[in-house]
Amino acid sequence: MSTEARALVVVPDQQINDYPFLTETIEQLANRKFQVAIRTNECQGLSYIMRDNPDLIMVTESIACEKCQQVQEKPAKGHNQVTQNAAIKLISRARQSSNAQIMLLMQKENAEKRFQAFSAGANDVITNLFCKDEMFVRISRLFENSDSSWRPGQQALKANHLSLNPENNQVTWKSEPISLTSSESEILKLLLKFRGEYLSKPYLQMHVLKRPYSRYDRSIDMHVSNLRRKLGKSGHPDDQIFAVRGFGYCYR
Repeated sequence: MSTEARALVVVPDQQINDYPFLTETIEQLANRKFQVAIRTNECQGLSYIMRDNPDLIMVTESIACEKCQQVQEKPAKGHNQVTQNAAIKLISRARQSSNAQIMLLMQKENAEKRFQAFSAGANDVITNLFCKDEMFVRISRLFENSDSSWRPGQQALKANHLSLNPENNQVTWKSEPISLTSSESEILKLLLKFRGEYLSKPYLQMHVLKRPYSRYDRSIDMHVSNLRRKLGKSGHPDDQIFAVRGFGYCYR
């Protein structure tokens, strides 16, 4: 990581210790030459994002909007003192103007909020950490999987007779070239890189199409269908790209 890397952590002052290992992670980031900034609500976080363009954004689910924080006795009309949607709103607005790696930290598992976070543009959602090193491992992996990780000289991604060159996205099956669109190549690249792991549609859409996922968006399904068809014409088995209904895809 370069010395210019910036990290933003958005967490209410009084709740920083409620998230396991967050303090230790902030210290690790600083030790790894990140410039770490801490903000306490949605508006402060967005202001920092617009001004300083951080590389990493960590948002806790408990942040409030600034309007609510200014109200001491009762919440502003139409808001809660801790606004449940503030974190999702911040992620969505950050994604519109930033290519940063974005993580949502939750204290308890919430499937709907997890879906909302990925749909808004989060790269990862973390709940109930039990190992102090896991957070930083996941942060490191996000950067390994970002666009900047594909550098000249990287080895080809291979699975049996299938090969993809990350430098130019050229794909071959048994040494015979296969013509794919850029989106199809990017999907295949991610599936091969994380072979055996299930990648969600929101994750694929954000990394490949660079836009948030919506529940009825079939773009990723369409690209995967075309990818399977083109690979199949060359003899590639259809069942290698496995679909998990309602979730995403895995290269087996």
